[in-house]
Amino acid sequence: MVGFLEKMFAGEEYGEASRDDREAAALLIEGVGGAENVAKVWNCFTRLRFNLKDTSLIQEEILRRVPSSGMIQHGKTVQVVFGMRVKLMRKVVDDYMASL
Repeated sequence: MVGFLEKMFAGEEYGEASRDDREAAALLIEGVGGAENVAKVWNCFTRLRFNLKDTSLIQEEILRRVPSSGMIQHGKTVQVVFGMRVKLMRKVVDDYMASL
């Protein structure tokens, strides 16, 4: 049996998206000013990162409703801490943005 860490390092998704995950993705995109304001989405080991075109469109009150371990804004980048669920949330956000 392949362990949790082996799956992560192999790039496999771990877990399935729930309705709450899809709602969080919608809140994230709304909170960062809409899909048209997103220049790039990427992730590191624990954080989902958004490069934004216009930071004045950020709606902090909406972003605070996203279940995460925290958020950081630095320049035109917003980082949302999801921990080990970041790959799953990246896929949910990518899918959501593609559906718009």
